Amino acid sequence: MCSTRISKKKREADKVRGTLKAAVMEGNPECPNICCISYYDSKDVYFMSTSATEIRWVQKERRMFNKDSQKVVRMKFMRPNIVDNYNNGMNKVDQADQLRSTYRFDHWTRTRKWWWAIWQWGVQVCLVNAYVMYRHAHLYIWKMNESTLMSHCEFQRMVALHLINPEKYPIHQPQLKRRFGDDDSDVRTLRSGTNTSHSKSAIVNDKTLDPEQGDLKIRLNTRYFHCPVRPKAKDPSCQLHRWAVGDPKYKNRGSILHCDCCNVNVCFDCFDLYHKISDVHRLRTEVLKVIRNEKED
Repeated sequence: MCSTRISKKKREADKVRGTLKAAVMEGNPECPNICCISYYDSKDVYFMSTSATEIRWVQKERRMFNKDSQKVVRMKFMRPNIVDNYNNGMNKVDQADQLRSTYRFDHWTRTRKWWWAIWQWGVQVCLVNAYVMYRHAHLYIWKMNESTLMSHCEFQRMVALHLINPEKYPIHQPQLKRRFGDDDSDVRTLRSGTNTSHSKSAIVNDKTLDPEQGDLKIRLNTRYFHCPVRPKAKDPSCQLHRWAVGDPKYKNRGSILHCDCCNVNVCFDCFDLYHKISDVHRLRTEVLKVIRNEKED
């Protein structure tokens, strides 16, 4: 063993963006050709790899906020190819670990039992997967605006409050920070008019579907998770079909879903239309198209 003292000036000189050091460890038959690199980004970064065949810089681009122009601009920077291969080839494992460690709850706990660490890790992974599914469903399935979604902190806070007191904090009622211009009438409607514990579904008509003043305007609010669940009624029917046709006794074929947030029964084909289309007349036209397609089939 040998040790080398590195002066403070030498350490400070090495902390320059673009400085990269690399070495290959040889001589161990069990770990052949281990490539070790170190470079300075915002802090020291160390990497070891057994699959690297070359070391080179890769030009990347990221969005940064420019304080001088007060705008978001694109900045080009260089990254070692080993780090780039890891970020793009590890199936987003690093991102999952980053989300899990951001709001982890086991910093202050002691693992008195060996299985506590495994259990806590599993719960945190489930929370990360649930948050990813929440964002994926709202952004790519329902095409919602990203600015209206809950943040990672708000999502985990609502999950924790729901586990502590499910009656006071239902899972579809997030306690978000009030933004300028927000209207709390949709929250009052959710608490009083559309209670999912009630046996009767909400009334669907032109007045309640109004995107500005209707009792069901919450259907367009992306801050709430509109979860499809199994209907509690014995013989459910799509309420949008009945409203579009004008017959309260109209029966339709197909799978019926119940929106846990709006307390409305809709069919599979109308679930997406109900939560996306704000214009009432256009919504009726699209629902009538679904009814015609069902009759043709």
